[in-house]
Amino acid sequence: MHIPYSLLKVSIPPVLWRDPEVFHQAHRVVAVHLAMFVWVPVFVAIYSALSAPIGAMVVLAAGAGVIVSLSLLRLVKSPALCGHTLSFIAWWTYTALTLITGGPTAPVVVWYASIPIMSLLLSGATAGHVWTTASALAIAGIALAPKFGFHYWNELTPEAEEILRFTGLLGILTCVYVLVLVLKNVENRGRLALQQINRHLELQASMDSLTGIANRRLFDQTFEQEWKRHERTVLPLSVAMMDIDSFKQFNDMSGHLAGDICLRSVAQVIQACLHRPGDFVARFGGEEFAVILPDTNEEEAARLFDEIRCQVKSMKIPHPSSSISPCVTISVGCATTIPMRDESHLDFLREADMALYRAKANGRDQVVHVAVIPLGIA
Repeated sequence: MHIPYSLLKVSIPPVLWRDPEVFHQAHRVVAVHLAMFVWVPVFVAIYSALSAPIGAMVVLAAGAGVIVSLSLLRLVKSPALCGHTLSFIAWWTYTALTLITGGPTAPVVVWYASIPIMSLLLSGATAGHVWTTASALAIAGIALAPKFGFHYWNELTPEAEEILRFTGLLGILTCVYVLVLVLKNVENRGRLALQQINRHLELQASMDSLTGIANRRLFDQTFEQEWKRHERTVLPLSVAMMDIDSFKQFNDMSGHLAGDICLRSVAQVIQACLHRPGDFVARFGGEEFAVILPDTNEEEAARLFDEIRCQVKSMKIPHPSSSISPCVTISVGCATTIPMRDESHLDFLREADMALYRAKANGRDQVVHVAVIPLGIA
């Protein structure tokens, strides 16, 4: 049920807005109270038109109780208690109307079925049990009272009873519809929450917690997907393996916290140099990073990877134990090929790893690039 924001703000205390579950419960409480505000004048008019003034007064008293019940939400800040109060008002009203309209044969008896629905909706399963029991006891007492000499009085004519019996059935139908609608909304919210949790868990499982970039698991998946895609498009694919030079010595000299900061900084620099949506970087393991450049030839790849190397060096992170440079540097091995069917993407990755090995063997702080010629083209 859509409720104007201004009415929600007046009815629901600010403290209940902080918890989504409590707010949704309070929202339902307000919605049902508003429905009761519609119900009361309608049935006051019906009872008055059917020449049943006492019944009209009972319904009017129920309306006053509804106002008090909604006020409790603002005062005690408990949607569940407010729901219990409204369930009691309904129970009392139906019992009073039953006593003055014929007892067990009263049209209002069927309305008791709405109480468990309402209490379950507003206050939870325990309240549903309590008010189901209370309703059952009331119906049993009303049915057994004549056996102990109690005689009911009925201010309704037979025609009036038929009209109220018809309106009562419509009311029950409406209650069942509202319950189904609410349960459907709860199910939808639960499904959305589960999807969000699953997305969050999947993101956690695919990201490196230290650097905030993709981890080895996601790299393996992405690399295989890109390889297969490039098999179909017959476009060049470039990949690189990067290693922070003398990182063990950096850790030993500067400490592991400084090492963590260094890894995060290098990851951020690499990420910042990748401008296209399909470009991909991951922490491959330890101080190693891997980059995938879709649809990129060897000249473009070599130029970009050298830019990354220069950008890392320009951070000027002190590396007192390095024999290469006074600041942190990286070595890069990259490879470019046109993926062909029946060739292994792992063999291609091994070529980039071998290029990285040569970059480190040649003195580090450099990019070594190899162009892998596919067997189908050679």
